Amino acid sequence: MLRTALVFSVLAHLAVLLGLLELIEAKHQAWFPAPLSARLVELPPAPKVEPQPETRKVEPALAPMKSAPRVVPAPAKPAPAPAPAAVESPRTEPVIAAPAPTQPGTSRAIDAAPVITVPRLAVTASAPAPALDEAGTVAQYRISLMQVASTLKTYPRIAQENNWQGRVELRLTVGAGGAIASLAVKSGTGYVLLDQHALDMLRSAQPKTPLPAGLRGREFTLDVPVVFDLKDG
Repeated sequence: MLRTALVFSVLAHLAVLLGLLELIEAKHQAWFPAPLSARLVELPPAPKVEPQPETRKVEPALAPMKSAPRVVPAPAKPAPAPAPAAVESPRTEPVIAAPAPTQPGTSRAIDAAPVITVPRLAVTASAPAPALDEAGTVAQYRISLMQVASTLKTYPRIAQENNWQGRVELRLTVGAGGAIASLAVKSGTGYVLLDQHALDMLRSAQPKTPLPAGLRGREFTLDVPVVFDLKDG
């Protein structure tokens, strides 16, 4: 806004000054009229002027406005460059470009195709640790648990008298400490007495079954079937 006001002020002063100059010139001509004189003069023939090539008038460039001096910050001291790390030289493999097909009836000298080398960084991977055969270890523990449970198995007398038999599958989860974390019936025989008897039998057999070294400190789950058959007694 200050610049705009300054421009308007300058323009107003110029207009007033020009008006005063024109007024003074008009009064001067009114006071001192110039004498009029006329005479006839024969004009010489006008010289033949050849057309000149058109020249482009270049307007003078306006002087740039003075701007405030620019403050240049002092350059910061460059940090010392870190020592380059040792880089393994990349392996390169040659890639042979396929020759362009030739049209029949024309012969062309076959030059050796250029060999393009593509760098490939050598990746050093550490050897993976041997995986633990958890499934095989759990299966081995399951067999041992069933063998111990078979020594504790008894057939309830009421079930024998009522000819109750069937197969029950139990879901057992052993915690990291080696004790039973959860024990439930996954699929029952249809008789609550037989299902409960199977739960009690497995609950007694688990503490007596040694835990493999590969499963110590780990939580795992397994299914254990228990069959009640009247033929086996």
